[in-house]
Amino acid sequence: MVVYILATGMITSIIALLAGITFYAAPNTFVWLALCVLEAGLYANSLLAALNARVWISHRPPDSELADSAGT
Repeated sequence: MVVYILATGMITSIIALLAGITFYAAPNTFVWLALCVLEAGLYANSLLAALNARVWISHRPPDSELADSAGT
């Protein structure tokens, strides 16, 4: 599940936050623009990773700890 969370947006969220912070901290520089360009590629990669992770997660056997805590 951690892989799925990382693949679907953790990295893109961090880059988006950094872009916002750099925009407000140094609006006269274009560092924020470079981060936004980088973010566009990361969104495409996270979409593909999420699509690939669906197959991996659906074929993985459930963890024994999770199954025990759920009562099954």
